[in-house]
Amino acid sequence: MKVLIAILAFSAALVAAALAAPPAGPATVTFSARMGETTFPHALHQQLKIACETCHHTGIEPAPRCATCHGPQENAPELKDAFHRQCVGCHHEREAGPRGCRDCHRKP
Repeated sequence: MKVLIAILAFSAALVAAALAAPPAGPATVTFSARMGETTFPHALHQQLKIACETCHHTGIEPAPRCATCHGPQENAPELKDAFHRQCVGCHHEREAGPRGCRDCHRKP
């Protein structure tokens, strides 16, 4: 009986840990733009302990592509404006990370 209780407790702990851990996601995400591609270091931002909800604000899992709402939906900012406000705005607030156009946008 004690073994069964120990197994159930261990299983419950594993399930709780799995539910509490955020999904890892890709190490990097590349966005296309007229000024050149932008590569977002997703893993770095996770290491910095930036809350997932900072960017993934929809509450939908898995998070939809940003362009699903930003662009087609009138109540959402245009994609370019959303990225610039979110990303560059955060970098200016924290005085860290790239802040100039060519710091992020790279021509292939």
